[in-house]
Amino acid sequence: MLTDSHSHTCHFSSDAEMSISELIRGCEQNGVKRIVITEHYDYDYPHPEEPSQVFDIKQYVEAFDVWKKLSSTVELNMGIELGYQSHIASIIDEVSLILCLQVPHLIQLF
Repeated sequence: MLTDSHSHTCHFSSDAEMSISELIRGCEQNGVKRIVITEHYDYDYPHPEEPSQVFDIKQYVEAFDVWKKLSSTVELNMGIELGYQSHIASIIDEVSLILCLQVPHLIQLF
């Protein structure tokens, strides 16, 4: 079974261009049966020129409940891509997520 475990939507990730409908349609057309939406959540994103990488997690959960009903052939799973900063992990503790990626996006070289 083809699975995409790292996708973003324009609804919650500022660097994404596809809507959830477009993403599901692409999966259906290409035989992807399972997808994990891993929206960016970077609370202390230190790059001032880029848009905020923070969203309302409760709104995300509510939207996801609607999204899961959009396709009978693609299984949607909820995830989050959390910028690697241990001091903000408690922000998402109350949300049940299938996948939490902790990724450093910016690295300062000396």
